[in-house]
Amino acid sequence: MNFTSSLWAVLLFLNALSLNGGELSDVGLQMGPLSEKIVPAQDISGLPLVDALLEIAQREHIPMGIEYIDEQALTATVSVHAKETTLAGVLSLVLPRSSGYVWSERYGVIDVTHVDAPIGRANLLDHVIPTFDIPRSSLDEFSFELEMALKHDLNPEAGGFGGDYISIGPPVFVGPFHLREASVREILSRAARQERPAAWVVTVPPEGLGQASSHSLWKMLPYTQPATRYSPLLLQALRQVGHAQDGDTQRHPDVP
Repeated sequence: MNFTSSLWAVLLFLNALSLNGGELSDVGLQMGPLSEKIVPAQDISGLPLVDALLEIAQREHIPMGIEYIDEQALTATVSVHAKETTLAGVLSLVLPRSSGYVWSERYGVIDVTHVDAPIGRANLLDHVIPTFDIPRSSLDEFSFELEMALKHDLNPEAGGFGGDYISIGPPVFVGPFHLREASVREILSRAARQERPAAWVVTVPPEGLGQASSHSLWKMLPYTQPATRYSPLLLQALRQVGHAQDGDTQRHPDVP
């Protein structure tokens, strides 16, 4: 590790401590080869936060997971202008402490979350799938099969399930996978870090991560050149969930 990387490691370590009350938690700093990668100068102007992150990830072929989104992250714009530095250095500019977002490097991807993200049973990304076996498949097929495996594990007596996905450009293939006792987060990240990096991004608000529904909990996003701006598609998916929840509230006004 060179001096620049070491300096960023110290600064990010102190940042993680302050976000977690002096204790380095599971969403705190975890440095690794990706975060130490030297990236060229970045000039990002007027992009939503999620698009800014995915722009850097697509340019630099960095697998990424984003497990906390809201409308602000998909609409409010940010600008980042940085000279050549480490990926950790760029991330610290895109995700300042005031944003509430934190990142770590785990399961071979840059994992972006938020200090208010639910944990444990309130977050199905933490749910452990006993067995996940799938042959080499497209990202779309992989995502669908994982969602079905999760729903079946939560409710083995349920019948068939529906699903949807974003399909852009030629199919990207991942796998095969033969995993045991792996969390949903780990399985998603293993797919994102394959020979052609990709990203996974949740498509429900934080309170929606605790239960499976007819709407997908995440999207697998293939990388393109030039980088695809995914925020309109993600915003549409997020609002569809919001409309569905509003409809349920109107039909069942007495249910808390």
